Amino acid sequence: MAEAKNLPDHFMVAGTGLAQKEEPNPGERCRNPMLDPRDGTTLNLVRSKNGTGDYQVLGQQYEINSTYGVDSRHLLRIDCATGKALGIVDQ
Repeated sequence: MAEAKNLPDHFMVAGTGLAQKEEPNPGERCRNPMLDPRDGTTLNLVRSKNGTGDYQVLGQQYEINSTYGVDSRHLLRIDCATGKALGIVDQ
């Protein structure tokens, strides 16, 4: 697993309604989408297992984005209970 860069302290869950964000909750399944609370970068869930989710990083227009050092061949692994990034994994 490669190290990601320029990460927020943790990612938040996109809530219902325009521009709403919620804290991730321990014990819940991986939620979709997740958001960077600093700038709204969106993470789209591709797969999940054992409390972690592998997310595609999308830009403002929902295009694949290379933020955090993730490219089109990789995904950002998140601890779904805390919203903290664990690293970059192969797609």
